[in-house]
Amino acid sequence: MDHEFFKNILNSIRDFILIKDPNSNLVWANKSFLDYYGMSEDDLKEIVDGPQSDPDDTLQYIRDDLKVVDSGKHLNISSEPVTDAKGNIKYFHTIKSPVFDGEKVIHSVGISRLIDDSEIENQHSQIDAKTYTAPLRSIIDNLPIKCMLLDKNFRPIICSKSWIGVFGD
Repeated sequence: MDHEFFKNILNSIRDFILIKDPNSNLVWANKSFLDYYGMSEDDLKEIVDGPQSDPDDTLQYIRDDLKVVDSGKHLNISSEPVTDAKGNIKYFHTIKSPVFDGEKVIHSVGISRLIDDSEIENQHSQIDAKTYTAPLRSIIDNLPIKCMLLDKNFRPIICSKSWIGVFGD
């Protein structure tokens, strides 16, 4: 099978697939990536990121690429912002992997999948719930009496230090 065959397969995948050199310069990207950024294969030459991208995001991409190149290990990024050709930001789950020639890392490969907006909203609501309940947890934790907070199924959520001192965790 030839190079074009594999390139066609990678171009048919809706997730972003990109290859970078050890200096974080883009070497190749599939059609989904190019379309999102509004670029052609020729536009990729000698660049690290699209001109519309936030410089802080670009710097983080470079740090992540270098971590993969230096360590020779996979990097799982659960959520990272990516700016499209129109300046809109969406969040992607990305896995970056090293490409070896013998024992030397010669490239990194990134595969990024769009995170569904409902997943992002769910993550934010979980964070907000933790933040919202933090004062209650702090109060119970520091009560001078033996106290335990239970959920609706009577499972312990948090115990005061006095409770733990007598009954343990």
